[in-house]
Amino acid sequence: MRVPPNNADAEKSVLGCMMQDREALSLAFELLTADDFYQPANREIFDAMHALNTQGMPIDLVTVDDELTRRGTLEGVGGSNYLVELSQSMPSTVNARAYVQIVDEKATLRRMIKATSDIASACYEQTEAVSDILGVAEKSIFDIIMRRHEGSTLTHIADVLPDTYLRIEQLTELKGANVTEPGDEYEKLNETYVIFITENDVLGGGHPIYHIDRAIKETGTLFGDESHIIYVNSQIKDDTVLGRLMHDFSCTKADDMIYPILANRVRYFKEDAKGVAIMCKVMEDMRNEAAREAAKLNSIETARELLAMDIMSYEAIAKAVRLLTVDEVKALDESKPA
Repeated sequence: MRVPPNNADAEKSVLGCMMQDREALSLAFELLTADDFYQPANREIFDAMHALNTQGMPIDLVTVDDELTRRGTLEGVGGSNYLVELSQSMPSTVNARAYVQIVDEKATLRRMIKATSDIASACYEQTEAVSDILGVAEKSIFDIIMRRHEGSTLTHIADVLPDTYLRIEQLTELKGANVTEPGDEYEKLNETYVIFITENDVLGGGHPIYHIDRAIKETGTLFGDESHIIYVNSQIKDDTVLGRLMHDFSCTKADDMIYPILANRVRYFKEDAKGVAIMCKVMEDMRNEAAREAAKLNSIETARELLAMDIMSYEAIAKAVRLLTVDEVKALDESKPA
């Protein structure tokens, strides 16, 4: 039996860096979740660190040991000796980002293996309609791609709560009436909502939803600029308005959805010829954009390697990598460490 992709040393290195360096700690929490760790002990330690961070507690050998003891899992992860080994195994945290990247890449490969295995099983079983299997397959791969490109657990969307969704629908139907033109006075700026649906409770307050508005520090009163930010925990799927909405967002079939307005839109984009064409175009654009970004990153990496060799001019490097201008190559050279 083949062992799923993982790197135990990288996982240990990430945890060791987190105990020593606050920047490494923030980086790991930004890009990783407990499920990204293959080794059960490392997964539990990361989860304990996340719990401490949520409570506003410092993260070090003593606090992590205490949290695991409180959970009753200290001995299961290898005891205090393993924590000491983690904290002392990293003489430097300078490579923390590289360790985090390795753990993230291995986790992504495991997700891809599971997704493709599930897709293959569904194809062999032939118990579902081909369109349903395609829908599940598309969502599985799309979720992996989106998580990979966003580098966090955040998913930005423009419509989340039923009343907000309806409000936005109404505003978009006003055509040109909701357009801000250059030179318009401040009072005429439109009310805006930036809404994030997160994989977990990233703000750590134990709430299913957070409403954020600008406030004046000195008075504590709201600024009232009609600019709103909303965070929603997608794990909420209870029988509340929000829970039912999160349920609908996780559905792959319109018939399983609760809210008709969302179900109708899903049917349009999955069953109507025009809607399917629109979605195909959107997916194609996203793939092309991802490919362009990957190509640009590869060009940057190649340019850095050529600059390090110090054998080519800026113009020659720009011509060789194609996707960078001479000025961009020069900026890369000037930004490298002395």
